[in-house]
Amino acid sequence: MDKEDFWNHINPLQERIFRFALSILKNKEDAQDALHDVVVKLWDSKHRLMSEKNINAFALKTTKNYCIDLLRKRGEVLTLAASHQTPATGSSYEQQDLIALIKNRSHQLPVQQRMVLELKDFQGYSYEEISKILDIPIATLRVVLSRARKFVLKSVTHEPG
Repeated sequence: MDKEDFWNHINPLQERIFRFALSILKNKEDAQDALHDVVVKLWDSKHRLMSEKNINAFALKTTKNYCIDLLRKRGEVLTLAASHQTPATGSSYEQQDLIALIKNRSHQLPVQQRMVLELKDFQGYSYEEISKILDIPIATLRVVLSRARKFVLKSVTHEPG
């Protein structure tokens, strides 16, 4: 894989890598640094990229591993912050408020549930893609997602006010 092929595959993924890193690291500067470091790691393993069926899943798996390793090195607790994404344009204000509330509540989830919820509900990945990214069986993934959604739903529906 030459430099041009690499960038043709990786350049469109940079925004997703950044958002996923941001959802784990909770800080834009750290997520930007993670993006840079992950791209370097992907370049270093470009020989492996050629054999990957799903480069997107490989890139996000690399991002997940990098971010979790970084948090461990820092001695930080592995929780995920609410994403700083803005809702899709054209959404009603009520939908935007609900999405923001869900994202705010989801920061209380365990790291695995948060990653699954982020990838499935906010980034739109399939069960197969998430299974590959997180290295968990699809059956387990469905259980984890169900628990995450139940927690967030219960939290949102019991919101005072």
